[in-house]
Amino acid sequence: PTPTPTPMVQGFPTASNGEFQANWGLAAIHADAAFANGGTGKGITVAVVDTGVDSNQADLAGAVSSQSTDAYPSRGVPIGTDPHATYIAGIVAARYNGFGTIGVAYQSTILSVRADTPGSCTTVANSCAFDDDVLATGITYAATHGARVINLSIGGPGPDTAAFEQALAQAVAAGVVFTVSAGNDGAASPDYPGLYAVDPRFKGSVIAVGATTQAGVLASFSNGAGAAASGYVVAPGDKVLTGCNAQGSCWSISGTSFSAPHVAGALALVLQAFPNLSGAQAVSLLERTADDLGAPGVDSVYGNGLINLNRAFQPVGTLSVPSAGGGAVPATTGVGVSVGTAFGDAVSVSAGLKTVGYDSYNRLFNVNLAGVYRGASRQGKWRADVPDGRRTSVNLALSPTARVNLTTSLAPLDSPSRDGVFAPGFASQTRADIDLTVSVGRLGLTAWSGQGGLPPAPSMSAARDPFAALAGADHAVRMGYRLGAVSVFGETGGASDYARLGYSNLKASQYTLAEVSWAQGALSATADVGRLSEPQGPLGSFLPARNGFGLAAATQFVTGRVDWALGDRLELSVGAGAGRTTAPAGLLRLTSATSSTWSLSLNARCADARGGCLRWSARIEQPVRVEQGQFYTTLAEAPLHYGDPLIFSTRRFSAAPSGRQINMSFGLGKSFGAIGDLDLKALDIVDDDNRAGAPLDLGILATWRAQFW
Repeated sequence: PTPTPTPMVQGFPTASNGEFQANWGLAAIHADAAFANGGTGKGITVAVVDTGVDSNQADLAGAVSSQSTDAYPSRGVPIGTDPHATYIAGIVAARYNGFGTIGVAYQSTILSVRADTPGSCTTVANSCAFDDDVLATGITYAATHGARVINLSIGGPGPDTAAFEQALAQAVAAGVVFTVSAGNDGAASPDYPGLYAVDPRFKGSVIAVGATTQAGVLASFSNGAGAAASGYVVAPGDKVLTGCNAQGSCWSISGTSFSAPHVAGALALVLQAFPNLSGAQAVSLLERTADDLGAPGVDSVYGNGLINLNRAFQPVGTLSVPSAGGGAVPATTGVGVSVGTAFGDAVSVSAGLKTVGYDSYNRLFNVNLAGVYRGASRQGKWRADVPDGRRTSVNLALSPTARVNLTTSLAPLDSPSRDGVFAPGFASQTRADIDLTVSVGRLGLTAWSGQGGLPPAPSMSAARDPFAALAGADHAVRMGYRLGAVSVFGETGGASDYARLGYSNLKASQYTLAEVSWAQGALSATADVGRLSEPQGPLGSFLPARNGFGLAAATQFVTGRVDWALGDRLELSVGAGAGRTTAPAGLLRLTSATSSTWSLSLNARCADARGGCLRWSARIEQPVRVEQGQFYTTLAEAPLHYGDPLIFSTRRFSAAPSGRQINMSFGLGKSFGAIGDLDLKALDIVDDDNRAGAPLDLGILATWRAQFW
């Protein structure tokens, strides 16, 4: 009598499970990754056209279809005398039941089609014989009774008969795919029907399978890829366990007959997990994601390589996210693409960017775009004084009221860029600049141009205004008019150095501001009102439109600064600013987000003309940080069932980060005359990059500079 099926164990098999470990082949093809991603094979029928599967075998309880049959005319005995087919079926579909082994597709259904020639399987040691016409009958039966995969662990010199080829062609036309053992003669190429893997009539739906050992090399008995290389893969086939009973006894078997069902089970997992795939696409997927063994690329020994279900269950090719407008956006970004530190972790920790995407096989995957809109990479925060390198100035007095000053500088090779980072850049540039100032009476004009990330000249507002600095200007023009204690300036500048990151023809960031300054005795004040245009992303972000995640932004800002000289040596400076940013277009959009920045510093100058006294400085500041505002986007929801129509929803989440970065620094400096100058600077950063709980950033920088000529 048929035994009562053993109840399935709860959950899914893992690599630490004893049943999983019983067959080393499961780990070799990374079946646990497929199991963890929902692969079971449930609903997929795998036909084993062979010697007849024993449905009473304990590890196959409930796995064998009641439509199993005997294809040999007039015999009518579905279960044969040779266990060859039963061993194959165990590798495909042994149940997850607490004993024995686990099949690659442990919830798939086995359709057993017996096709051996009567009297050929007299003993276990003998090889069974198969007639092509009977095999053709069995293939047709399997194809018309729901099989998606047919395993043929048989072979010979071939080619096979016209009847066999016709049955093969009809099954392929119906979408059925075949896994065929390569043969056990140690030959260079597979036997037939394995060679049909590269026959144009069946190519893409037949896959020949060689056997590997536990060491990951081709078994000595296995036929190689040879003439069938493009349609050939390898799978475990040496000393694998199958045919286990409830007491734990199993058979250890070897042969390409048992590598083929590993691939048959893998195809069942892929077809079940991704029901949109055709059989030919599933074969292509396994070939494309196989681990390359032997010579690079498809080779004559390993063909496409060892199947890898971990890679097969990952997106292949470009992963694209559907948009509500009907298009699709690749879920990848390029070099340097990131969200500015003013937003901190607001995007990366949000659940509002979870959606779905399609790979090159049109398979559906869960996608979290928070990983695409990644935060800016950690950068050094030093603003220490460094040697000016070679600096040349020329002053020309045209009249008592007209002067021209031309200054050029060349920074040392290891000097920081505007971001304070000792970074080589992707396209190396010498850090240098030129600064031209023309003054005629009360009217002044300054033009500056720099390269290699050198900060703007001190005369430019972009050198001290935190919002203008976000443009990363490499050129600026400033014009002003002085009237007594009050001066009025206008300044504009921008950057076009994205080519250093491998991008060209991108619109440059640009700032424009009006400045009013006032000075009276020991007190001076400056106020800026301006606009920052960032076509490639808000507040220092780099999200170019060409990557599909563009977030062009504009920021209106106002900043102010007060400097107070406290005697001859001390100077107190207080600064603050606020901005309002909008980015209304793109997959991700930003409503009016307000941001703030402030600073407080105290500097002690050296009044000694020889510089022999001690100078020091203390500073505490908050870089630009978003205080409030919302990101919003319209994305597809993950469907309840694979293949359901996509439904789009609009999500909103805060643009404010979890932390508040505070920089604290203290510096000491002293000149030792001809020996040189020594500067020490200590830095302490809390909530680095505006991420709450970020490790405390502490550091000390010592700079010694001396002139030897």
